[in-house]
Amino acid sequence: MEKRIFGFDIGIASLGWAVVDFDDTADPENNIYPTGKIVKSGVRCFPVAENPKDGKSLAFPRRQKRLQRKLCRRKARRMAGIKALFVANGLIDRASLFDEKENIYKARDKADVWDLRVKALTEKLTTVEFIRVLTHLAKHRGFKSYRIVQEKADKENGKVLAAVKANRALLENSKTLAQIIVEKGGPKRNRDDREGNSTYENSIPRDEIEREAKLIFEKQRELGLTAATEKLQRDFVGIAFRFREINGKKIEKMIGKCLFEKDEPRAPKNAPSAEFFVAWTKINNCHVRDNDGKLRFLTQEEKDAVFELLKNKKEVKYADIHKKLFPNRPDIRFADVEYNPKPVFDKKTGEIKEPSEPESLKFFALKGWHDLKSAIDVSAYPNEWLDKAVTVIATQKNDANISKELKNLGFSASDAENLAGLSFSKFISLSLKALYKILPEMQAGKKYNEACEAVGYDFKSTGESFAVQKGKFLPPIPESLATTVPVVNRAMAQFRKVYNVPWRANTARPTKSMSNWRATFITTMTNAGKLPQSKTNMQKKRKRSKHRRAANWSWPISADATC
Repeated sequence: MEKRIFGFDIGIASLGWAVVDFDDTADPENNIYPTGKIVKSGVRCFPVAENPKDGKSLAFPRRQKRLQRKLCRRKARRMAGIKALFVANGLIDRASLFDEKENIYKARDKADVWDLRVKALTEKLTTVEFIRVLTHLAKHRGFKSYRIVQEKADKENGKVLAAVKANRALLENSKTLAQIIVEKGGPKRNRDDREGNSTYENSIPRDEIEREAKLIFEKQRELGLTAATEKLQRDFVGIAFRFREINGKKIEKMIGKCLFEKDEPRAPKNAPSAEFFVAWTKINNCHVRDNDGKLRFLTQEEKDAVFELLKNKKEVKYADIHKKLFPNRPDIRFADVEYNPKPVFDKKTGEIKEPSEPESLKFFALKGWHDLKSAIDVSAYPNEWLDKAVTVIATQKNDANISKELKNLGFSASDAENLAGLSFSKFISLSLKALYKILPEMQAGKKYNEACEAVGYDFKSTGESFAVQKGKFLPPIPESLATTVPVVNRAMAQFRKVYNVPWRANTARPTKSMSNWRATFITTMTNAGKLPQSKTNMQKKRKRSKHRRAANWSWPISADATC
């Protein structure tokens, strides 16, 4: 029977395609074998949607510059507000702050402002010195951490946090960090070292700057400085240390909607119910083979035992399940495990290593569940509370807001503080409302499709099947279905363009209808998720191979050629 086959090879910077007419008629006795003919083929190249050096988005430099402009604009507004506050309270005239010639900040005979900050804690300042100190505090107001657990993971922010922690340890006898930095000598500002790496040895946390400002106001009032009023202190703190809270509601709007409950947001990937859902999917699909070759699924008792093992152990391997369920049955084999693995070639050392034990393969791990267990006593709260806690942690980006929301949910103050030290971010395609309906059915032994049918969900209706799409153009991918990876989005957009070309050509020619189209083969991107360094190494390897082939190739010279 003659049929037409489409083939696509989707890469991150190119898309290969081919149309093949294939006749699978076979009659070996009469020397008739399947034959095929390439009707048309080609390659579509397009720019990769990432920086090849570091793998970052092409919009990353533009986004960073936009953030810098915002920071500079907010800092300028803050400093303008501080200076306007000094003028409004009669501390100084406007020209002395804003005029370029009479500016107090540019006077040549002025003292070092760091020395003035130390002096302000023991001696009375003049009004001009007091203004300079407050301006310096507002301009260099220190480092503020919103989510410590995430900033520790960031390389640069981790260095800042380490320096801040070290500087806090130096505080003693109610000294300020400004006093310690001045007494220590050397540069008072953070500078780059000889290699150009940023150093943060003089980093001061914002709460310490705020404490220093409070101490200076109190001491200057004691020493009789009339300008250091309580009203000025309140207004100064309100302007100098204000910051824009990260709005968790805006983040919630970015979360997609559930496949079944269209008005419900998706559940966090590490919520207990979401992890239990994935775990039961794997458990219900796990099957074993006896010594006689019969394939069977696990019994309900065996499934419950595996689930309890997952809840009590951080990472469960097939060997752990074998030991738990079949301690005296070495003949039992898991269908998902390759029991005759081949030797592994180590590219770094160039050695051939013996394969590891077949059942050392990881089965599953309830990462979020065990993170919660390490932070609090999970048995003290129902799973619904834990799901809400993980949702709060995944959507809020401020430790203070997370603790507040968790306390409102009913968690104790200590548990809320411990939970705020966790970090969750990703989401699955189903909502908690849908999971609460599906999960009991799956725990009873039903597979995902059976559980959906039992609760009234039609899992087939989440999108048109490919058979229904047959004969139609592929529409643009809606924003709700687009991924958060620009490389994937661009590749799929290019695939749609290439895919629609044969339809356009064949609808224009009725004689070449698509009625004999039988299959489409698609090979997706294999290096989209690889690290930038590994991609760079692959490119270098290809380039070396290309040069090597060029060096070994020579022009053919005929016997009668003359020089």
